Amino acid sequence: MPSSSRSWWITWRGVGDGGREDVRRMRTLLLDLWYAGHAVAAEAVGRFPSPRGRTAMIEGLGWLAFQLSRDKRRRVERHIDLAFGQDLDGAAKRAIARACFNEFWREMVDWVPGAIEGPLPEDVPVQGIDHLEQALAEGHGAILWESNGFGRRVQGKRVLAARGVRIYQTHGATHLGVLGTSPEPGTWIRRRLRERYVRRECEFVAAVIEIPLDPSIAGGRAYLRHLRRNRVLCMAGDGQIARRLYPVRLLGRTVQFAPGAVKLSRLSGAPLLPLFWMPGGDGAPALEIGPPLRPVGEGDEDVVRCLQGFADALEKRVRRWPHAYRNWHML
Repeated sequence: MPSSSRSWWITWRGVGDGGREDVRRMRTLLLDLWYAGHAVAAEAVGRFPSPRGRTAMIEGLGWLAFQLSRDKRRRVERHIDLAFGQDLDGAAKRAIARACFNEFWREMVDWVPGAIEGPLPEDVPVQGIDHLEQALAEGHGAILWESNGFGRRVQGKRVLAARGVRIYQTHGATHLGVLGTSPEPGTWIRRRLRERYVRRECEFVAAVIEIPLDPSIAGGRAYLRHLRRNRVLCMAGDGQIARRLYPVRLLGRTVQFAPGAVKLSRLSGAPLLPLFWMPGGDGAPALEIGPPLRPVGEGDEDVVRCLQGFADALEKRVRRWPHAYRNWHML
């Protein structure tokens, strides 16, 4: 290549690289503004003085998202159809899909201080609290196993805090309230949003522990130290941050779950206690702590057995309250 042509190529390539970097930065900024827009909308709704008005605004945001998020809506509807088949007619399936969007915004608004409606945390019954008490009596700590997408997680944690349970909450590095962010660090907007969510969550949990996107041995040791101090960790049973994921059956299809909680249970002796917020509808809302799941072997089969136990417990509740599941699109 002649020197003049080579010089032109180097210059063009340099401009191209710089242009790609500019595009990446712009994309990250737009994403963070999108996240911030959701947070601002939830804040406005949560601070609205009328409970009836807040409910109407949540349903309005859900309706708007249902109309605009066509790709998500198609995935939600496809997965609902796969789960229920001929057991539900089209109108019932559409109602569940519509509710999925409402539940997302209801959980977003729950993060706003003073916005949660319904009974006071101390008045909500906790079914299966004896499972947690027994685990702590054994002295090896306990792992509360919750779902990322079912029920009202913020309310459930507030109920346990009102009963004096100090929870050490784990979240993935992409956690942003109800939103799951893209893996890049993001701008100062995203960092400020994350700091606000952590600060608000620490009003009802003892600490928030971040699960890095590249899980490390050091991180696992930190979780293990908490359990060996007979503390309560809360982790997502349907989380997907791990070097290796394991297949389980859930709602008519195979999905992948992270094995971290099972391996922690195996190392520490802490039982895995499924944790679910049960909506009202056919009765007063309640928090449920399920019977313990314990790994009994060393192989992958036992990891899958425990993960499938959580998936079965989750599916049982989603089939009973399908309107309370907001992650239909992520199956």
